[in-house]
Amino acid sequence: RAAGDLGNAARFAEAAGDKALTANALDRARAQYTASLQALDEMNPRPRELPRQWCRVAQKLGMACVFDPLNLEDGLALFERAVILSRETGEHDVMARAEYWLAYIYYAKGLPRLAATHCQFALDWNASTGDARLAAQINATLGQVHVAAGEYARALPLLDQAVQSKRVQSKPGNAVAIDNASNIRLYNN
Repeated sequence: RAAGDLGNAARFAEAAGDKALTANALDRARAQYTASLQALDEMNPRPRELPRQWCRVAQKLGMACVFDPLNLEDGLALFERAVILSRETGEHDVMARAEYWLAYIYYAKGLPRLAATHCQFALDWNASTGDARLAAQINATLGQVHVAAGEYARALPLLDQAVQSKRVQSKPGNAVAIDNASNIRLYNN
C-alpha cells in the first residue's frame, strides 16, 4: 500500500485476512479485511469489479466480527456502504448478503427495527437466488431480532424454521456457530 500498489495491497490484505480467519485470529482478520477495504477505497481509477470485490471483503469482515461486532470502528458505515455498492452489481445474491450483514450489525447495536427491515430486504433479494442456507440464516437472525424486541410470538416460528432448515442442509465442517442459545450456524460460502 505504501508503494501505491493498491490492487495488490487489497488482494494481499484480503488473503491475509482469510488466513487469520482460518486460524481463528479474528482481531487480525478484522484488521486485514479493513486494510483491504481501505486500499479498495483509494483506488483511482475505480476498477469495474470494485463493488463486487468490496462487498465480498465486507462479508468476510462480517464473519470476522460475528462474535464482537461492537468492536468494529465505523461498522455501520462500512456495512451501509456495502449495501450501496451491492446495488451497483445488480446481483441479487450480493445484495442479499450485504443487507444481511447490515441487519446483523444493526441487531448487534441494539437497533431491532432497522435490523428487521434489512433482514426483510435480504430475504426479498435472496428469494430470487434460491439460496436456502442464506434464507435460513436470515430467518434465524430475524428471529433473534424479534426476541431482542420482545416479540416472542414472531420469533419462535422463524427460529424453529431456521433450526429445521439447518438440520436438513447441514454439512459437517462448513459452519461456524454464531449463537450458543439457538445453535444456529452461519455458512461461509
